[in-house]
Amino acid sequence: MKQSIAAVVLCMAGLTAGHAHEMESNRATLVLREGGHLSLTLYLDYAQALHQALAPSRPFEEFMLTHATMPAAQFQQALDGAHRKFEQATRAAVKAGQPLAFRGWQWPAAAQVQQKLRERAMTLVRMQGAHSHEAPLEVRAELAAGEDFHSLKMQFPAEFRDVLVVSYRPAQVWVKPDQPSPAVVF
Repeated sequence: MKQSIAAVVLCMAGLTAGHAHEMESNRATLVLREGGHLSLTLYLDYAQALHQALAPSRPFEEFMLTHATMPAAQFQQALDGAHRKFEQATRAAVKAGQPLAFRGWQWPAAAQVQQKLRERAMTLVRMQGAHSHEAPLEVRAELAAGEDFHSLKMQFPAEFRDVLVVSYRPAQVWVKPDQPSPAVVF
């Protein structure tokens, strides 16, 4: 294991300074259900968000290498700090700025995140510093307002950069066997 880490270090040292990474767009999907229950699903370029939260002054490649090879307990501690920061900066407000807090955050396991960082670091090495795009990582949270609402304002952490917000309120209708449904309106 130490030999493979040393090989990665040597290869990463040979990379030239990284250029600005053009991210795939980060997205947030908001689904409003009855009773003021709101589901949030974030689709993030997670490595970039972590880079901005944990080591924004260091080059992306250096961040990747450092955190990909970090001892598991130390990585878990860093990740927990980033998650707290992300949770506190993700805000929803209704009715003249009344803030609402999301709960039940579902973040990926530290071992999974660190493995993805290792894979991405190796991709950077193989591609000689070219930019690679990862599939967005999914994060979920819930909000219970206690009453129905028709609008809200969202704010996201600066580390997420631009976030495309998609929102909807699902419509439900029962369909009898062997009969067409009422018109489905979009």
